[in-house]
Amino acid sequence: MSFSVYYYYMELTQPNLSQTSRTTGSTVTTISPTQILPESSFKDELKNYIKPFKKNGPANDSNFPKTPENVKGLMLSNKNIGDKEMTIISNQWTKNSTISALFLANNQLGVASMNLLVQMLAKNQVVKHLILTGNQITDFAVAALADLLKVNHFIGWVVLNKTGITDRGAEKLAEALKKNKGIIHLILSDNDIGSEGISEIVTALKDHPKIQSLFLKGNPIGDKGIKSILQFIKKNKTLKTLDLRDIQPISKSLILDLKILTKEKNIRLLLSSN
Repeated sequence: MSFSVYYYYMELTQPNLSQTSRTTGSTVTTISPTQILPESSFKDELKNYIKPFKKNGPANDSNFPKTPENVKGLMLSNKNIGDKEMTIISNQWTKNSTISALFLANNQLGVASMNLLVQMLAKNQVVKHLILTGNQITDFAVAALADLLKVNHFIGWVVLNKTGITDRGAEKLAEALKKNKGIIHLILSDNDIGSEGISEIVTALKDHPKIQSLFLKGNPIGDKGIKSILQFIKKNKTLKTLDLRDIQPISKSLILDLKILTKEKNIRLLLSSN
C-alpha cells in the first residue's frame, strides 16, 4: 500500500463496521478483514474467464455509453472476489496482456484489491474499460484507485456506480482527474456524493480534453452542486452526455438553466420526469 493510500486509510478507518453518510445520514456498511465473506466462485486459471464482450453497455442502464462489441474482456463480475482472489489474478495478469476490458462488478474488492489494480494497470496501455459496479470499495479504497488514474491515461471507461463513494472519496478522485487525460466516460451513479464532492469532480473536469459522458444519477447533489455543474458545462468543450436523474429536488430555475445551456452546447441531458 502506498504511503498516501495508507495514510488516507488510517484516517478513515473506524472501530465499528458502519459509517454514517454526512450528506444523507444513511448508513454505509464496510467490510472488516475479519468478516466471513461468501466463498468465491473464482476457481480456474484466468484465461478461462477471457471472452468477447457482446452486450451493449458495461452495466444495466440503457443510457450508459456502449461498450464496442467483441472487446476482449476478463469476465469476473458476480464471483465474490475479494483480496485473496485478486492476489491470484494479479499473479496471472502478465500472461494475459491482450485484455481490453476488466469486468469486476459486484464483488468484495477492498483497499488491498485496489492497490493490486494499481500494480496491474499502472503501466498498462491495453485496458480501456474498468467496471467496478456494486463493490462497496468506499472512500479509502477510492484513494488507491485515484493513484491509478493519475498515471494511467489509457482507461477510457471508468464505471463506479453503486460503490459507496461519498464526498471524501470524490475529493480523492478529483485530485486524480486533474492529472488524468484519458477518461472518456465516468459513471458515478447511485453513490452518496453531495454538493461538495460534485463540485470537486466537475471543477477537476473543466479542462479535461476527452470527457464525453458524466453520470451522476442518484447522488444528493442539491442546488449548490448544480451551480457548479453549470459552470463546468460553460467551460468544458467535450461533454456530450450528462445524467442528473434521481437527484435531490432542485429549483425550477436551475433546471431551466440546465436545459437551456445543454441545448446550446448540444449536450444530451438526462433528467427524471417527475
